[in-house]
Amino acid sequence: MWREYLWPLLAGTVISVGLAGAARAYGVVGLLLGFAILSPFAVVVFWGLSEELAIKRSSAIRRGLETALGALVLLGLCEFFPRYGLVIAAVPALTSPPALRLLARLRRRQLRRSAAADLWDPDVLDRRFHEIVSQLGQPGDLREP
Repeated sequence: MWREYLWPLLAGTVISVGLAGAARAYGVVGLLLGFAILSPFAVVVFWGLSEELAIKRSSAIRRGLETALGALVLLGLCEFFPRYGLVIAAVPALTSPPALRLLARLRRRQLRRSAAADLWDPDVLDRRFHEIVSQLGQPGDLREP
């Protein structure tokens, strides 16, 4: 439900409020000029990074345009809400479906590492040490090569 209905509504609301703030601050012509100037720059940056980040060329163009739009939305949010504009923009970014998938993957990885972290527990470490030593036998039982 979050991914299909609520998050797109939240993200769309934040984007529209940010664009309204940018239009209020710079005017509609300034907003369009800002997008026209930022878009080629962002597309060129993503085009250059596409080889390094294994991004398809068509995806680089789309991401460049999205980045230019995102910059204008941030400007508008900071214009409407000077103290909390970045926080408002961070909420949909951090609760987006890709961010939540990344968080779930990090949690699974952390659970796998917790088994190895048990060896740092002094009680577990002492118990494992005594198990290993008990398997060695008595001091005189060592065989010489």
